[in-house]
Amino acid sequence: MNNNYIKRKLMKREEYYKFGEYAPFFKEGFSDLHTLIIAKTKKIVLLSDAGYGKSTELKTITYKLIKEENQDFIPILIELDTYADGEMINYVKNKIGDESQSLLDYDKSKLIFLFDEFDQVFNKGKAARRIRNFIEKFNESTFIIACRTNFYSGQFDEDFNIFVLLPFKLSDIKKYSRKLLSNKSNVFLNQLKEYNYFNLGRNPFFLNHLIEIFKRDKNVPATPSEIFPRIISLALENDKKRLASKYDLKQTYPTLEIEKDLMKLSLIMETLQRNFIAIDEFNKIFSDQNKRAIIPELSLIKKSFLKEGDVYQFQHNNFQEYLAAKVLSNQNLNLILEFVSFRSVIKREISWIEKLMVYLEYVDFKPYGIKIDRLISTFFSRIRYKRIDRINPSWANAVAFLCQLREKDDLLEYLIKNEPELTLKFELNRIDEEKRKKLFKAVFKKYSDRGILIDRNIDYEEMAKFGKTREIYDYLMEYATAKKNNFVSRYNAIEMLRRMKGLEDKSLRHLLIKFARDENENQNVRYISFHALSCLGMASSDTIGALKHLKDSNNNRVLSGLYYLIKESAHTDQYVDILLTGIHKTRSRSSSKEFPLVDISFSCEE
Repeated sequence: MNNNYIKRKLMKREEYYKFGEYAPFFKEGFSDLHTLIIAKTKKIVLLSDAGYGKSTELKTITYKLIKEENQDFIPILIELDTYADGEMINYVKNKIGDESQSLLDYDKSKLIFLFDEFDQVFNKGKAARRIRNFIEKFNESTFIIACRTNFYSGQFDEDFNIFVLLPFKLSDIKKYSRKLLSNKSNVFLNQLKEYNYFNLGRNPFFLNHLIEIFKRDKNVPATPSEIFPRIISLALENDKKRLASKYDLKQTYPTLEIEKDLMKLSLIMETLQRNFIAIDEFNKIFSDQNKRAIIPELSLIKKSFLKEGDVYQFQHNNFQEYLAAKVLSNQNLNLILEFVSFRSVIKREISWIEKLMVYLEYVDFKPYGIKIDRLISTFFSRIRYKRIDRINPSWANAVAFLCQLREKDDLLEYLIKNEPELTLKFELNRIDEEKRKKLFKAVFKKYSDRGILIDRNIDYEEMAKFGKTREIYDYLMEYATAKKNNFVSRYNAIEMLRRMKGLEDKSLRHLLIKFARDENENQNVRYISFHALSCLGMASSDTIGALKHLKDSNNNRVLSGLYYLIKESAHTDQYVDILLTGIHKTRSRSSSKEFPLVDISFSCEE
């Protein structure tokens, strides 16, 4: 086990999304992989953003279980980054090697399959089905599946326990920095504070590289946009020294040329929608024998194994995504869209003038010698079809890098106008706060102004996490209070506001009570207002006192909301008579079509 390892905490996904950035600061509600495995938790999905240490966690727990020599737990680590197709059992056997059959024939209740990098699988739907088929064959075994948060679409939600790998706390950052920098750690930590990098340092990938940069430069980059270029340049500088005895890189293969070739390689891999390149493909890309020998030895590149043979990959997907974005960063927007999007063409409605063309064909009208029907026909043939570009989801992180690297805001403006939903999947450290706020507002306005509930296409939790700032909180409050807005705007705003725990204030409490009481308000807005009061910890005796008169309401949604508020509060005993009345009402109305059974099971995690 790495001596620098920091023990990591996990939290159930619904709890993590409820408390967001504040989750790591609580003292309860956490677990860890080792504890979950010992407790016989059979099915686990492990989520986090890129660089948070999912792979390190799986490797560490594998090492720990082997070191303990506990025959009740036999870990089998399977990296899915090179999985393409086929039965999962064949892929697993190839990964294990010669001892696969004897190992898989062992007591199945003791086997622990740790599937890493599910996010790197191209066809996740098909891969999920293959994994489920595999699970059926080993249904007594334990399964842990690790995936980037923004590439997980609920493929295993049905019967898996979903956990989030928490980012480093400030104490973790300090502890890790002291392990690697000893007495110089205070200077490093002061620089993180000066440049406001503690939030970035919560991601172990970035923290580790910031430390390496600090060791070399005695400083960290002053702006986030300088960090990745420095990580790559530092890696190539170290390679130049390390390989000096074998190659004269200064003369035969300068660092600048190496970086250009890595950019080319990354763009090809992104275009192929893969994070690996087969050796025969690699050799076609690089005909120069010198380059073929040197590139695989670079510290940014690793060799992996597929059943078809060896392949090359970048050490971390962030490198591939960043370098591919760098290639395109100065290109024309149309060229960028050719790479990063699917193109679809739809036929427009036929206009009245196009219908008139049928008759113009019989009219020989030639002003200035030009046949008018030919001219109009040519014009409409060019605009008859409308082109739509949809960003390929596999390019999501590279596009986020592009928005960061590109001097113009044209790509960002394009996304805001055409596909703002995609930006919500950007990992937060890929896009600065000002741009995130702009994108959040664009998505919220697009849906709310059209009267569309956001959760038809977007997860409320995901979007709230993306935009959680004081400015967005105030923006949502304005939307919720504006009289001109439709009720869907208010509903969407409340759904977002109730997920912004830590920013709530008295004005929100007053607004939610107002909505809940208002007989003229939409019943769904009233219902979600009760729910928000509970989720935000506002279910005080005063709050319930202001709403208890609604116990006599004939509106089932209002009654359901009131019962839920009381049930989840610390004052249930005080208002038990209202709940008892509610039970009587639900029994008397349960068989009525006019008054369906009142639902009091709604929870803050939904």
